Amino acid sequence: MSANPIALNQALQPFVDAGFKVTAEGDYLIVHDIPYVANGPALKKGKLITTFIMNGDQVAPPNTHQVWFHGEFPRMSDGKPLMAIGAPESTAGDLGQGVSANYHFSSKPSKPGWSHYKTHLEQIQHYDALITFQARAFDPSAGRREEGEAVINEIPTPFQYPDASSLRGAYVATTERLALKKTAVIGLGGTGSYVLDQVAKTPSWEIHIFDGDVFEMHNAFRAPGAAKQSDFGMAKTEYFHRKYSAMHKGLVKHNYYVTKDNLCDLEGFDFVFICVDSGPARKMISEFLRQKKIPFIDCGMDLKVDKKLSRGIYGQCRATLCTPQQEDHFDNCAPFMEEGGDALYSDNIQIADMNVINAMLAITMWKQYCGFYIDQMHSHNQIYTVNQQALTRSVHNERSKREADDDKA
Repeated sequence: MSANPIALNQALQPFVDAGFKVTAEGDYLIVHDIPYVANGPALKKGKLITTFIMNGDQVAPPNTHQVWFHGEFPRMSDGKPLMAIGAPESTAGDLGQGVSANYHFSSKPSKPGWSHYKTHLEQIQHYDALITFQARAFDPSAGRREEGEAVINEIPTPFQYPDASSLRGAYVATTERLALKKTAVIGLGGTGSYVLDQVAKTPSWEIHIFDGDVFEMHNAFRAPGAAKQSDFGMAKTEYFHRKYSAMHKGLVKHNYYVTKDNLCDLEGFDFVFICVDSGPARKMISEFLRQKKIPFIDCGMDLKVDKKLSRGIYGQCRATLCTPQQEDHFDNCAPFMEEGGDALYSDNIQIADMNVINAMLAITMWKQYCGFYIDQMHSHNQIYTVNQQALTRSVHNERSKREADDDKA
């Protein structure tokens, strides 16, 4: 939560005035002591939960009419399920940021012309009225409120402002699987800059960027966003650090190339993206990471001009995942040319849209590795061929086969 305490207290004051006991838990609002009829029937108290996003000194209006509930499914005074707020099958779970719920409710006021809740207080009062009405019918003493109370539990975040996208989509707990302690992006060229663009939008606590080059005019045409002329000549790490520090607090810049003399700087990382255009550098870095059991993804592009026919461009993008559990395939997938530069960059053709595709192959594979996306294929090497618009995947399980053979022996 990025709001200052004074503004947040002011945003919570209407709930206190209405007699509610509330807790601001990260980007959620928890309303305590909601009396409801539980199975039995019996009178119990539960919690209503909604998103509560502070945009500077102002709270954003509710982005949905739905809320969550912590407790048993509320019932009517006669013990039947209170279907006006949802169904007993609408279960919930971990919402992220240490908040959990049992049910997901969906209800709208039956008012002519009603379109949305204008405030969170209006939203909470609607659900509270439906649930508490039945509780009072069951026990007239239920729901008597005397004095409200507000508590703020600020949760640390790597972002400069709330991740409203994950909150809006209700997948905060899934996003938290990407909250690695230390992630590295080596190389901030066309592909590496787009990798950084995506990693900066995840809750990875520290994002270390490595590059010893400067940001030049040609880089502007294959990097995210629009650069100013005054940016040219700036160190790449400085340029991208300034750009993405506006969103992410944990950017750490390393204004140098990774060499054999500073390889030790890669120790302790949870994940590394290799986005370099040198075969020898790729070989050196990948061998070190494999030795240290650090998972990584290596990216590469091979684009060429058809000089004989159409003058069109053809080629492919590649992303290769290497983990401590599966690394046998890497030497066969990634090029390590010692002479004449890296074959994937021999013509030095990089185009922004292909850089994007290359980066997205890597990012999607990384998110699958972290459990953000479901991974049914478990591929460790993906190649997109532009002239065929084809994506090929390789599932490498040599290690598992070898272990199975060892078990049989």
